[in-house]
Amino acid sequence: MGSEVRSWVAPPVVGVLFGSGARRNHTAESDIDLLLVRPGDLPDDAWDDQTESLSDHVAAWTGNDCRILTFTQSHVEERGANEPVLVDAAHEGVAFHGDMQGLASAVKSDTIGRRRARSKAT
Repeated sequence: MGSEVRSWVAPPVVGVLFGSGARRNHTAESDIDLLLVRPGDLPDDAWDDQTESLSDHVAAWTGNDCRILTFTQSHVEERGANEPVLVDAAHEGVAFHGDMQGLASAVKSDTIGRRRARSKAT
């Protein structure tokens, strides 16, 4: 997967395998769950073509359906801990492209900020 996304015109900032595949408790019926954090300056058509190709290739390689969730980098930075799937991917995911540090930092810093806001409110 990593070599494929590295060949893209505009690769993701980070690509993460998460869910049962990352936890290594998948079955023959499990989906392959991928999270891609996309750069914000890419036209939707170009991004959609790339992700559709990746999904098709992963399904051919594994025999399982591939589900790709995409978030923009700005969305991750602004709302990291407000998206349960981002939290799950940051905690249990396995990066196949890019560095997980940005995702982990966005989730952690947003979580800390929300905790501080709650403690000030009480």
